[in-house]
Amino acid sequence: MFKKNKARPLMILLLSVMLFCRQSDASADEGVVLALSGGGAKGLAHIGVIKVLQDEGVQIVGIVGTSMGAVIGGLAAAGYDGDELANIFQELDIYELFSDSRDGKTPSSQSKSIIRIGYDKEGRIVGRKGLMEGKGLYEEMLKYTAKAETYDFMKLPIPFAAVATDLKTGDMVVITKGNLASAMRASMALPGIFSPWPYEGKLLIDGCMVANLPVRVAKELFPDYPVVAVDVTGKLVTKEEIRSIVDVLGQTVGIVTAKNVQEDLQYSDFVIRPSVDDISLMDFSNASRIIERGVVAAAQEIENIKLLAANKVDETYTSAEKPIVKNVILTGLPDIEKTFIDEKRWWIGRPLSMALVNEALLELLRHDRVATADYKLLEDDEEVTVEFVVQRKPPKEYKFYGYSTNLSPYNRWVSLEYTGRDVLDIGDEANLKLWLGENTLAKASYMGREGSTWRFESDLAFQDWEISPENSGKV
Repeated sequence: MFKKNKARPLMILLLSVMLFCRQSDASADEGVVLALSGGGAKGLAHIGVIKVLQDEGVQIVGIVGTSMGAVIGGLAAAGYDGDELANIFQELDIYELFSDSRDGKTPSSQSKSIIRIGYDKEGRIVGRKGLMEGKGLYEEMLKYTAKAETYDFMKLPIPFAAVATDLKTGDMVVITKGNLASAMRASMALPGIFSPWPYEGKLLIDGCMVANLPVRVAKELFPDYPVVAVDVTGKLVTKEEIRSIVDVLGQTVGIVTAKNVQEDLQYSDFVIRPSVDDISLMDFSNASRIIERGVVAAAQEIENIKLLAANKVDETYTSAEKPIVKNVILTGLPDIEKTFIDEKRWWIGRPLSMALVNEALLELLRHDRVATADYKLLEDDEEVTVEFVVQRKPPKEYKFYGYSTNLSPYNRWVSLEYTGRDVLDIGDEANLKLWLGENTLAKASYMGREGSTWRFESDLAFQDWEISPENSGKV
């Protein structure tokens, strides 16, 4: 007969507590980092991957994204889950956002500019740096990223970094602070398609040129976690499959990025490849189908990913402490500087609100004379100065428009328009327009500023307009 050991229950209790604590400590360190590649519309598959990981309880402890991977990754890092991301991109009209004509001030579909040439103050030509400015897309990003109440991407609900390329040097630029929407827009500035994006004195283009699948960046930023690479770059197509300019663009991007993708893949701990080879670079017409490809690919590999990430852990995100606003500055738009700053003066002495900063950016972007707008946060101990930086449209600009239709002989015309800014005073605008076709119009207008709160406009016009109702002669 064994003698009863009174200390045994206490030892068992202590061992149980120690084991529980060890498991809790280990789980706090578990999870995976996602490296999300570029790939245009193919990148919507990232949403499906994120959705599956979240549904299966796999903790995403960091995201590094390039191009479309930066857009999806940035929104996920800001706090949108897979279902919310799917809803966003299923409802968005991506093509409308690309068109840069969402504010109602740009010409209608009947008067798209064929040629636009601008001149700076020294008389040098300033033309478009891309087919699309991406202004509408940037504005939409600002609305969604207002949810991120921090300018330090490492303090987002999921720590995040975006990869871009310095157009001057060709060097990689890893963005971990600042305006989240700006970082996403810079990372997807595909040369020739989107205009380069200004950032801290640099001109940035798509990160695909240096790291289209940023595994090594993810390893450097999150060295203690396994990196799951989500590769939607797709394969190169055959000569017969190249049927349009979009196909040519996609093939060119594939050729340029193939080497850096293969180099990064060697450093990944696991790779997910959604089946998106049949999706073209700009085919956003069926977001649900592309997202589902990501769901299928991640579901097939989920058990392997769980082995990397181990058990489900609770989210322990704590909002970053907000600095106090010390000052608000506006540079690049002197005619409204005083009014703008006066309206934001109440920010001073209060905790920084990124939602208010994004709203102010949207306000600036709606001005006729603004090409782009961004902000800098100048830190000083626990205080911060918010500096809004505006790039204005060129002081002189020529536009050539044209329109033709076979529906009516009275709807064919060409138009030449000249716009001069800061002609007689800062903030004014002169406009000359000549419209030739079945109808004729010559118009000169001047819009001046009286003080900082209101404007006046004067017009001089000549027109010879013909109205031709159906089945009748000229009226």
